Amino acid sequence: MLAAQSLIDAFTAVKTAYQQTHPGVQLELTTASSGQLRAQIEGGAPADVFASASQHHMNLLAKKTLVVPGTRQDFAGNRMVLIVPQQSKLTAPQELTSAAVTHIAIGDWSHVPAGRYAREVLISQGLFEPLQAKLRQCQNVRQVLTYVAAGEVEAGFVYQTDATREQDRVKVVWTAPATTHTAIRLPIAVVTASQRQGDAQRFVAFVSSPAGQAILGEHGFVVPPPPARGSSPAGAESSVPITP
Repeated sequence: MLAAQSLIDAFTAVKTAYQQTHPGVQLELTTASSGQLRAQIEGGAPADVFASASQHHMNLLAKKTLVVPGTRQDFAGNRMVLIVPQQSKLTAPQELTSAAVTHIAIGDWSHVPAGRYAREVLISQGLFEPLQAKLRQCQNVRQVLTYVAAGEVEAGFVYQTDATREQDRVKVVWTAPATTHTAIRLPIAVVTASQRQGDAQRFVAFVSSPAGQAILGEHGFVVPPPPARGSSPAGAESSVPITP
């Protein structure tokens, strides 16, 4: 199965729980940015399930009939936060305009959902243009976390669930209000080219089951996912009805 980088810890736990209740089933988890995983599916890479950090990349696959429509559903949500090194005195996004701040880590918004959401947040706060020269684009959200934890940048935007991985080295100083970005609703679906569609559908069902949702909640994800909302200044990601 292919899962967004931000899901690595939660899906490792989900995979373990699933295998315990389905003896004989072996799952292989591959993680990267949602855009990179989408490109792999488009290129014909073998995969059974795709869990994305955004609707955008799932929508692109759906338009090409590369995921099975009846299996797609939104299984969790997340929040965007501003993190800084533990010793930092920064307390709010507006302070990022200070001359003392030279680098801000953010996901590459061309293919990293966390970068897309962070860009929306900055636009909503009137900060994208003033800060654009300081933005250091990263290949995935975990790279953003690494840069902030190592003190290579003064701040970064990550998912709330990622920030908890480095609590000794980073701190959350601001949580983006829900109104500043498109609702973060994570979709999952069976890949059309899967050679094990029955097994894939059973895994998708497990992710949305009470057991799967409990694991996701333990890892800080919002379960059930938040309601879909309209567009932000950066452009909305359209959602689709949840199919049981």
